[in-house]
Amino acid sequence: APVTAHLGLATRAAVIVSGDTTAHPKPNPEPLQHAAEALRLAPGDCVYVGDDLRDIEAGRAAGMATLVARWGYMGVDADPDRWPADGWLDHPRDLAGWLDARSAAARAGARATDAR
Repeated sequence: APVTAHLGLATRAAVIVSGDTTAHPKPNPEPLQHAAEALRLAPGDCVYVGDDLRDIEAGRAAGMATLVARWGYMGVDADPDRWPADGWLDHPRDLAGWLDARSAAARAGARATDAR
């Protein structure tokens, strides 16, 4: 797509899904499932970051963890704190901390299971 090429993202992204990539757009989970399949990842191993309620709905329907990007293009009437997300990010750099915490929790859960 011209926009991703202009921004230099076309060569950095493993997969790009546009509004017309699949038959059904978000909040249908099909675009997210398409991306996971293209990356050969299980949806449960993915985290979807979005700035609209339909992003969170699509991610949850796809079986992905969902995070709200509070810096996005949401409308003035949006209330992202009420969206059914797994977490909220105030800045892109917050994603690394969220992922680290999730990995630590998964490791702790695995150790607790191994101890049984």
